[in-house]
Amino acid sequence: ATVNSTTGIYSTQTPERSVYAELCRSLKEDYTMVGNASKNGAMCFQLNKTGITLDCNGNWIVGNDASGTRGVRASSLNNVSVRRCVVKEFTRGIEFFKVNNGTVSNITVLSNTDGVFVSQSTGISVYENVLKNNDNYGITLIASQANVSYNKALNNAVAGIETDNTNFTAIAFNLVEGNKYEGI
Repeated sequence: ATVNSTTGIYSTQTPERSVYAELCRSLKEDYTMVGNASKNGAMCFQLNKTGITLDCNGNWIVGNDASGTRGVRASSLNNVSVRRCVVKEFTRGIEFFKVNNGTVSNITVLSNTDGVFVSQSTGISVYENVLKNNDNYGITLIASQANVSYNKALNNAVAGIETDNTNFTAIAFNLVEGNKYEGI
């Protein structure tokens, strides 16, 4: 899978709703998606075990813009990864809460309220992602320690990258443009 130079979307798949299957689930082991997934309300993927990886394999995770929804969520875990996804139309595309040593990479997060949301977490790597056309922020870091690099935060309604009460965070080599109020 690669980033399409026209759309800026990282995927090998097409987003037609007819190809979506109800693949959303709670994960307790590594999982590689074999098709697109959709979810009306709630959460699509909940990571529930330390040390696991969700590899979307270039597939789409699509919500319905309902309030309080999550595309992928990890809470109170260590060493989890989410990679190679396109996530759209959730309140939070990807959420890490109280995660230690987590990775979000090669993701396209678009048309969510918040793209990647990291709170009270340490040792997080957010790299080589496209965060585009989200209603608030492309990446949000709250009371967390993270390395944020080589991302494209484009045309988000508030800011490309938002930090609050965040120490020991490196933000480098990101393309941040076209965001309404702030870049970083």
